[in-house]
Amino acid sequence: MLEKPKRKKLYVFTCLLVAALLAACGGSPAVEAERESPNGEPPQPADESSLQSELPVSEPADLIMAEEMVYPGARFLIEVPGFGGPMTPWRFYAVPNISTDEAANFYLEKLPHFIVENDEIINGHRHIMLTYSDVLNRMDDADGYDGMVAAAKELDGALIGLEVIRSGAVTGFNRLGILMESYQDGNIMNASGEPVEIPMDTTIIILEHYSNTF
Repeated sequence: MLEKPKRKKLYVFTCLLVAALLAACGGSPAVEAERESPNGEPPQPADESSLQSELPVSEPADLIMAEEMVYPGARFLIEVPGFGGPMTPWRFYAVPNISTDEAANFYLEKLPHFIVENDEIINGHRHIMLTYSDVLNRMDDADGYDGMVAAAKELDGALIGLEVIRSGAVTGFNRLGILMESYQDGNIMNASGEPVEIPMDTTIIILEHYSNTF
């Protein structure tokens, strides 16, 4: 395998050699265009340029902060460590007087770039789970410790997951069920040791976000 500087020199040498051979055979439009080029640089091979122009161009979506996605009128209940521990906590909110279907449609419209992991009806109520892995991917792509520290600071508070579910309709795999099972006696406590009551027959929204632990 050639090193990058050597490959570059070989590429330039090959282009110049081809240009010289074409000129010796009477010239060509490509060579004439090269002669008229103001910078005098050889053009890129046509096939490589065509491939590059056909490649899709995608820019990463802007980060969405969890605090920006709190549903209007929602009441904060509790925050607990998520599957990633303190780095990916879950925030639980209760939203009275709206259906899970209304909340689900609200977030699907607000977060079109999020992946829909689950969208189903449970006991007559809609249950959705959305994720956005780009946030954690940016941490994985960070260069060294200093790069991770800088990335963690930038990503602090960024939304990486969201769930809408109806309390009282909890079944199967969901964050609300995990929260309730974590307190087998039913006495859910917040970080300050105060009891937290999960209201029944109410739309519950869970926001999962990245938390800077550095």
